[in-house]
Amino acid sequence: MCVSSSPLISVITVCRNAAVDLCNTAASVLSQNYVPIEYIIIDGASTDDTAQQIERIREQCAQRGFALHTLSEPDQGIYDAMNKGVGLAKGEWICFMNAGDCFSQPDIVHQVFAENAFSDDCAVIYGNVWLHKSFGRVEMKPKPIDYLQQRMAFCHQACFVRRLQALSHPFDLHYRVAADYAFFYQLYHEGAHFVYRDLPIAIFESESGISSRQKNAVRCECARINGADQTIRWQLQHLGMKVSDFLKSLLNNIIPNGLRERVRQANYERLARRRLSQS
Repeated sequence: MCVSSSPLISVITVCRNAAVDLCNTAASVLSQNYVPIEYIIIDGASTDDTAQQIERIREQCAQRGFALHTLSEPDQGIYDAMNKGVGLAKGEWICFMNAGDCFSQPDIVHQVFAENAFSDDCAVIYGNVWLHKSFGRVEMKPKPIDYLQQRMAFCHQACFVRRLQALSHPFDLHYRVAADYAFFYQLYHEGAHFVYRDLPIAIFESESGISSRQKNAVRCECARINGADQTIRWQLQHLGMKVSDFLKSLLNNIIPNGLRERVRQANYERLARRRLSQS
């Protein structure tokens, strides 16, 4: 049995003191030509002009015919805010597009849903992502889905999750930087159905986000979630990664900025080509 070809989509943005980024993200949501969308903004009691920007967004949503739901109050971190967003959502599917991230193009939600029906057992729809780097953008395909045994196989912003799954598996606030991985890891081990769409769904700000700035913490939490941190192999690999991170930091202080950016760009482009050849 398949679901309706035009289900209501709940797009959730969490933010705090990120008024400019919120405006950019909201603009990408409002640009979507797929009409059954509700927009949810969860603000962590910002002290900048986020409140004023939300009122402007409210007017724009009314003009577009999108429902807007907002909440502004202190929270216990990003995953607490995301849980609040899920609690407000009414859509059949949920997409987290947090402040600073954007949909890749105005018709991408339409491409994913308007002419396609997904079986009732489909829990997650995921796709490709444009990584926004200091040197430009690189389109990245996800890793094989069984990589969820180790780490995230795809970008969270480049996926849609069925709301009922999100409600029944709230983000675990014991994890500070990898609760999203814990969510997908649990779904995977419960046998949930993941569907891949070969489409660039999101543009992900991959320089300043938590997962980019705290890579070591992400590695450690992912290992705690899947139990790898108890193995000698992982502990040795983790030590090697810490040494590697230290050496990279030293090199970054020595290598001229222009050369460093060219090397980073070449490395990401090589990784993107390898993912493409594996698909």
